[in-house]
Amino acid sequence: GRPFQPVRSRKRLSATADDGVAIASWLLRPADASRDKPAPLVVFVHGGPLGTWAGWSWRWNANLLVERGYSVLMPDPALSTGYGQAFIDRGWGIWGERPYTDVLTAVDGALERPDLDASRTALMGGSFGGYLANWVAGHTDRFKAIVTHASLWELRGFHGTTDDGVAWEQEIGNPYEDASRYHENSPSAALADIKTPMLVIHGELDARVPISE
Repeated sequence: GRPFQPVRSRKRLSATADDGVAIASWLLRPADASRDKPAPLVVFVHGGPLGTWAGWSWRWNANLLVERGYSVLMPDPALSTGYGQAFIDRGWGIWGERPYTDVLTAVDGALERPDLDASRTALMGGSFGGYLANWVAGHTDRFKAIVTHASLWELRGFHGTTDDGVAWEQEIGNPYEDASRYHENSPSAALADIKTPMLVIHGELDARVPISE
């Protein structure tokens, strides 16, 4: 079998978005990543959307990928908690804007490092992270592959099938009065533009993000 590949380091990175806001990330690297042997990069997008990479979970255990030789970037884009209300407000109700561009800002900043291989990058996420994975797929082809897990795809239908549709009205509005923001923020609208190979994972026991998504 393949020898165990320990994590070389866990680094805190920061990149600056075009509005001057700092976008923080964690970077985990395998022990043999170097300028002479840059590691492929996998970008993990957290769920929530009000969430952060401050904690550890088996659901997206970055160390398992590091053990296989990948570096893993874990960014906290707009809507992430722990950075103040203004940071949340940057992405409130406009999921496909700042959260998306913040992820790319973090990736661009990380790929300035010589121990990361910019030609071999992938992106993955679950729940809201899966939403952003779907959005990324329809708006850029820069990644070699994308994994989307239990993800939001078509928000108007999501409102009617999730276990607590009313809760989302606080952010996106009442779709029975005005569904425009649901349509504007749905990754499904960019289906024809998806060029990146995708692995789609879902299950029938997810009440928050139903299988219809």
